[in-house]
Amino acid sequence: MTGWPAHRAPGQQVTRGDVRLVVFGSANLDTVLHVSNLPQWGHTALVDSSARVSGGKGANQAVAAARLGSPTWLFARVGDDEAGSVLARSLNDSSVRVRLTGDGSRPTGSAVVFVRKDGANAILVSPGANESADPADLLTLPDDVEVPTVLLLQLELPLATVARAMQIGHARGWHVVLNAAPADPGAETMMSAVDTVIVNEHEATLLAGVKVLDAETAQRAAIRLRTFGPARAVVTLGALGAVSSCGDQCWWATPPPVAVIDTTAAGDAFVGAFATAMLHAWSDRSALAFAVAAGALATTAAGAQPALPGLAAVTCAQAKATIRELTPRSVR
Repeated sequence: MTGWPAHRAPGQQVTRGDVRLVVFGSANLDTVLHVSNLPQWGHTALVDSSARVSGGKGANQAVAAARLGSPTWLFARVGDDEAGSVLARSLNDSSVRVRLTGDGSRPTGSAVVFVRKDGANAILVSPGANESADPADLLTLPDDVEVPTVLLLQLELPLATVARAMQIGHARGWHVVLNAAPADPGAETMMSAVDTVIVNEHEATLLAGVKVLDAETAQRAAIRLRTFGPARAVVTLGALGAVSSCGDQCWWATPPPVAVIDTTAAGDAFVGAFATAMLHAWSDRSALAFAVAAGALATTAAGAQPALPGLAAVTCAQAKATIRELTPRSVR
């Protein structure tokens, strides 16, 4: 990539205008319900507590990166309603450079997040204005080849919209990172324009056709995903950490133990941290340890954006992560 910076040490800051992370994705206002059990059809259950928080994968990952010191832009669509205003204020408070476009015909996207006492979650999403997201909005950002740029995408927008955004980023020489979540089998056909793909174990199983259960099967899935086009594939494994494959190296990082409260933000914290590491041109080894630390810390608080950690905490936890290299011999 033209102008891509030399490797920096983990935690080293960049000057304003040196690099930029551009997120094109969803923005939602979430309702989080803490429950003991979900009701069956036709039944009613009481919630233990509830809260309204800013969310959406695009917005969450933008906030995650901004809190880690990355100069971050978010391109998203919201409705002309109170929820859109709440999201704009929340993103500004997190130092995200907001490019929100209002859609008067649709409400702001929303989600209902059910969280069990053990931290596990289930999520229902109503896309709303997210469905009108336009990749052409990215063209309003000056195309400066001297400013290395990472474009971060997810699959909470229509697949064709994400594919067009990829094409724009690829044509501009940006490093394209795709968090292929939620899982969509059609994502395989669009990965030729992707530099780095990040998935969890369930998404990896669907896309790679490899049942992911542990680090070894995650390594196989990552290598398989790279045959679709990306130079780098990362598979997250929850409490077991994450595996990355790039070139002839595979790394497995496990996070330090934490007291889990809510896993809602873990994936987005990991993706935002890994994209930050790519932006700063860290080695894959350091990037993976940094990302699993961020993901682990995000489980120690409730909600999506409220749980996303800052740079000092992640850097400290990164030093306690375990990282090891996986050899090709471990792949049957």
